[in-house]
Amino acid sequence: MRIPFYGLIIHRSFMENAVTLTCALAFLLVLTPMPRITRVYAAFVLIATFLLYSSFVLSNNRFQSGILFVCICLAVAYSWPKKWNRFYLALVIGGIAALSAYSFKVTENIRTEIYLSGHVTPIALNPLLSTRDIYEATKSSLDDGEATDLMKQLRQAEASGMLTDGQNPAVEDVLAAQIERPLKERLNGLDLMAQITRPAFERGFGWGRFWVQPISLYYYYFADQEKFLEMKEELRTNPKVYIASFYLGKEIDDIPSSILTDSYANFSIFAFPAVAIIIGVLLGGVNTTLRSTTSAGAALLAFFVLEKALYVEKEMFALIIDLVKFSPVPLVAAWLLWHVPIKRDNQPR
Repeated sequence: MRIPFYGLIIHRSFMENAVTLTCALAFLLVLTPMPRITRVYAAFVLIATFLLYSSFVLSNNRFQSGILFVCICLAVAYSWPKKWNRFYLALVIGGIAALSAYSFKVTENIRTEIYLSGHVTPIALNPLLSTRDIYEATKSSLDDGEATDLMKQLRQAEASGMLTDGQNPAVEDVLAAQIERPLKERLNGLDLMAQITRPAFERGFGWGRFWVQPISLYYYYFADQEKFLEMKEELRTNPKVYIASFYLGKEIDDIPSSILTDSYANFSIFAFPAVAIIIGVLLGGVNTTLRSTTSAGAALLAFFVLEKALYVEKEMFALIIDLVKFSPVPLVAAWLLWHVPIKRDNQPR
């Protein structure tokens, strides 16, 4: 919240466009003729961007990690020339998928170890370790001065016999409740929709009202910094906070959501076909562009839209805002690359 404005622009522009840059470079390295020195430079930027961004998502966000590797798989598939063996394409995509699964598990291990010990050690890189394994490995290596509050609580509970199998919760259950969010909960974007259905039909749907306050945040950033910081500190930055407050009378910090969450709260059952059409048009346009365009700039814009459209755990509000807010860099890059040709003679059909 207190980062300088120029720093915020640089940081957010990179974080929100790193996947686009990675995929576009991989795509263009195969299909675009370029001088050797340019090709070497582009490969260097591709590797550096991938390593920097993936190191961030590895320790922060499982879903972002999945989106990164899905987009890379698609970039490889769309750029794979017909004359190349398709068996090797399957091997490459299989390798990327395996790396994605490994990244997903390591992300869980890193977050678990940080919660338990406050730091990360090489054991987090072992995908075969369970949450219990990490707990056992860290509990004996830390004294009380180094242990986190959660680790201290777990030690005390285990010493008193509370963390045993049977009627009392096991360590795994306590750790899961405190640290992990199982995938079935992490991706449950329908739960809030189910909770608000009855009160929404009784009180009426929002018809856009739940987008007013989140949009005002961007006005307050320039017009009223005090109000902006207040909304950020209280985590009142997205529609689901206002939806839960209006219909359920409760304040929430976070809850799983989806592209339908705020769409449904605003527009009732009409949101379902509307969202389907919007996402279908976006992905259909991406598919058509990546299969047929002869412009490097158009391909770059397609990858930008692809990542945003695949991020279905975000609300519709976030999709629209992100497509606008983070478009300047891709638009400038697309303008510079618009007349750079893509060779389509080897492009798969």
